[in-house]
Formats: sequence, C-alpha cells, structure tokens
Amino acid sequence: MNECLEQIARLTALTAVSGRESACFDALREQTAGLFDEITTTPTGSFAGIIRCGRPDAPLVLLDAHIDEIGFVVTEICDGGFLRVAAVGGIDTRVLSASEVTVYGKEAVRGVFTSKPPHFMTAAERSAPLSMESILLDAGVCSRKDATELLGLEPGLVAVPDVQFSYNDATGLMLGKAFDCRLGCAGVVEVLRALKDETLCADVTAAFSTQEEVGL
Repeated sequence: MNECLEQIARLTALTAVSGRESACFDALREQTAGLFDEITTTPTGSFAGIIRCGRPDAPLVLLDAHIDEIGFVVTEICDGGFLRVAAVGGIDTRVLSASEVTVYGKEAVRGVFTSKPPHFMTAAERSAPLSMESILLDAGVCSRKDATELLGLEPGLVAVPDVQFSYNDATGLMLGKAFDCRLGCAGVVEVLRALKDETLCADVTAAFSTQEEVGL
C-alpha cells in the first residue's frame, strides 16, 4: 500500500466511539506535531490548530473532520453471559444480526450479535425491524460470572465492528470501518503536510472534532 492508504489503515484501526475518542486524539496530535503555529483543545476532546500566514486581517480557511465513530456501549451482563448493548450514534439494526464486533476492556474480546431465530418469531416480529432491545451480544461464555471474571467484561465498555482494513488493487476499493470520518481526518493531515513551508495568503485552521455521531 502507498503512504496515503497506510495512513487510512492506521486511523481506521483505532477505536474511538463517540465520547471515548482519546486514541484518535492522541494519534492525530502526534501526526500533526510541528505543523501548527497555535493549538487549542476542548474539554470534550476536540482540538484545532492554526497556521498563520503572517498577513494582517487575512481570510481564514477551515478544514474540519470529526474523529469519533459509531459503535456500542455495554449496558448489562445477563445471567447467561450474553451482553446487552446500546447504540452510540446512528446504527442500522438490519445489518447487525450475525455480525462480529470487538469489545474493549482490559483485553479485546470478540463477539457476535445474535437475535431470536426467524422460526421462533411471530408473524408480527418477522415483519418488524429488529430493535436494539431484541439483540444480544454473544461473547462465547455461558454465565455472568464467566463474562466478568474470565473475560473482564462489565457495563460501560465500548464495542466496534470487527473489520480489518483492506484494499483491492484491481478495483481500487477499500474495506474497513470508521471511514466516516477518518478518511476526512487523513485528508486534512495530508493537506497540512502539503502546506508546510508554503507561502500562504490566508490563515488555515484544521479542526478535529468529537461526538459528531451523537449530534454534538
């Protein structure tokens, strides 16, 4: 892969569900080190840097991307070891059943979403979209004790789709997660690097914002 694709692979591999964006924040602060004249941060984890052109009353150009991604938060460990989760951001439940996720605690734990089989559903249930309340996460254990003591799972942990980045040279297509908006983040970083040592006629601000997926 070329350098741009490698950058996208690195950024999309990070787990940064809305409200828990520190991994992406730290990575982007490191990648943009030395590119700004001024940097500001917010209590919610956003940061912005500005490149000054040196001209008085210069116009301002804004480059903006959000660093958070949609995901899930564990809300309950059930008696049988299944996990109940709540959506963080806009989740289409139609794509969840049988899909794999990774739950992040002390260690990463893989799991799969499960729901009532169609042959156990009523006619009304089969015709209705799945709700988050009807979906459980199977982490491969059979009791709450095993979930908590063997796997270290607990309410409050976040989970994201278990998808590895890949690129198909023949089609030019990428597969991965969190493209919204890590592709934007990667693009902003590339622009900032291209502007380094250039003579500018405007000030340039790059903003990397948090919690966009939950409407902040």
